Amino acid sequence: MTHNWEEMGGTIRQKMHDNLLTIFDRGAKLWIPVNTLCFWAVPVLYRPLTLSCVTVGWMTYLSLMQHREEQDDDEHIYVKNERDRSGLPVGPTTIEINIDSDGVD
Repeated sequence: MTHNWEEMGGTIRQKMHDNLLTIFDRGAKLWIPVNTLCFWAVPVLYRPLTLSCVTVGWMTYLSLMQHREEQDDDEHIYVKNERDRSGLPVGPTTIEINIDSDGVD
């Protein structure tokens, strides 16, 4: 397996340039209030659980930030479910993928 280290380094530098300040800013806006409230109002026994729950949400956000640029603007994925009158899905789920840049519909 060969790696193009220069290309990967360029990708890392570009992502840091594009996202680092935004992530740092949003991280400060999240974690400063969360930690303040946690250490002020949450009993010691429940602090790890509270911070772990917030961490799961934060890691999800970071993952979305990491992968959002990999999706092209012209790529669309639609999920269709047939639904009954109450809104519950019935039958199989249909997934339709349209990728305009490659000419696949």
